[in-house]
Amino acid sequence: MSQKYKFFITENCLILCQNEAIGPSASSFVLSTSDEAAYTRIVRIFSSCNLTDDQTIIVDNLEKVIDRLFAEFTVIKAAGGLVENQNGDPLLIYRNEVWDLPKGKLEKSETIEEGAIREVEEECGVSNLQIQSEALTSYHLYQAKGKTCIKRTYWFRMKTDFAEALIPQTEEGITQVIWAEKNKVLSLYRPMYRSIKHVIEYYS
Repeated sequence: MSQKYKFFITENCLILCQNEAIGPSASSFVLSTSDEAAYTRIVRIFSSCNLTDDQTIIVDNLEKVIDRLFAEFTVIKAAGGLVENQNGDPLLIYRNEVWDLPKGKLEKSETIEEGAIREVEEECGVSNLQIQSEALTSYHLYQAKGKTCIKRTYWFRMKTDFAEALIPQTEEGITQVIWAEKNKVLSLYRPMYRSIKHVIEYYS
């Protein structure tokens, strides 16, 4: 199976992959690890956090390119979850006027599983969480203080039998926490970031 990294930049996606079949409509080019001009093109995209359309870049040594990018830019580790209740309804938060999934930065002393559970508990007021899956990792590029950061978020599918009132963490900009309608999440709850849609689709 081909390796692939997806970096979400606002609503567009930069895909770095190795030996991947590319469809005829994809915007793509092939990068050799010895091709510094092509690598500079990737760095320029990362540095500006600007991508006008989806783009796929095929590389001959994916891990080497990824290692260079992670060394060049600040990597922020976060964790969160797609939580379902006993009816299979997913938990959504409304943060800064966008529907989202609960997540947050990891603390130094915790594992990604511990951090994911803590963040969901803090942001939603929910408990009795049980992790049901291996982590799905997503990557999101954003700028802070004039520098590009790569947010690497570890997502877990979780279950809970929690049936009490949900409590939004308002100090984090969260104004609503709801159990969304199963199978209608992507059609009913808008706006929603594309990176969050990717997580929901992966676990659907």
